[in-house]
Amino acid sequence: MPLILLSSLLYGLIHPGSKWILDGGMTLLSFVVLFIGLRLIFQLPLVIFHKSYRIKSKNLLVYFIFFGIIGSALQVTEFYGISEGLPHPLLTMLVYSHPIWTLLLGKFINGNPISRNSLIKMSVALVGMITICGTGAEYFSGNLLLLLGPLSAGLLIALWICFSNKIRTISNDSLSISFYYDLFSFMTLLSLVSFSDKPVFTMALNYLSDINQFFKISSYALLIGFLPNYFFYKGQDKVSSFTCGLILLLEPVVSTLVSFLIWHDSLSWTFFPGALLIVLANIPDKFMRSIGFKVPLIIFKHSFYRSKWYLALIYSKFK
Repeated sequence: MPLILLSSLLYGLIHPGSKWILDGGMTLLSFVVLFIGLRLIFQLPLVIFHKSYRIKSKNLLVYFIFFGIIGSALQVTEFYGISEGLPHPLLTMLVYSHPIWTLLLGKFINGNPISRNSLIKMSVALVGMITICGTGAEYFSGNLLLLLGPLSAGLLIALWICFSNKIRTISNDSLSISFYYDLFSFMTLLSLVSFSDKPVFTMALNYLSDINQFFKISSYALLIGFLPNYFFYKGQDKVSSFTCGLILLLEPVVSTLVSFLIWHDSLSWTFFPGALLIVLANIPDKFMRSIGFKVPLIIFKHSFYRSKWYLALIYSKFK
């Protein structure tokens, strides 16, 4: 669990960091190709040295291929909203609707039970996330179709969590999971690039020709791409897919705070109670019982119903 927590904190730099790069004029496909391609280059010597390139069964190969397809679609849909200028809080809120899907998909893919505590924790965490990010809706007046990208990314994140959890039960090699996820994601991206009317690879190479830009994307791919992915796969032992998804909701907390510090995005007072709710939802049940502390269910229920106010606000902006 500590490694998943660490990966979540690093993932919190994804959206602020991608804005730093995409605002420099790089196209979406060129960015994603470099992001995944450089991760592969970083991992290749490690995979060869540790002999982590061996795929032990055909079933595992099929899982890896499907895992990679999920990954390529996730990268494109997640960064699509940023490239199109969606407000960062609204984008983050839509992407991190994934605990709903993780709870449902975890039941069918991983056999995780849906308990009352899981539903309560999901509700509290989502209310916290909406409290932090929900006010971004008031700054959006664009095409509603732009919202399909981040919404799809939320579903794909849930699939990514559940399938990585499933693969982790078959293969204990976190490095091979990380490598083949990136490899098959990259191969899927190559097929997308062939349909693009822009010279994606030429634009990517031109971007790398500038030493400052090369340092930017390389640091981003290593520190915010490879490392958190590896930590996440490594830390999935004995952790359910739903718990993994719940911990990843700490990412919007980090992301919103970093965007405030770097990009001077607005930071409402609602950030603090929202962050507190997410932290509360992530406190393990055993720890709560060990200190004799039990959060009344009535507070959680009222927190859940309170989310209707934020959802009504968002809906009213799109009418």
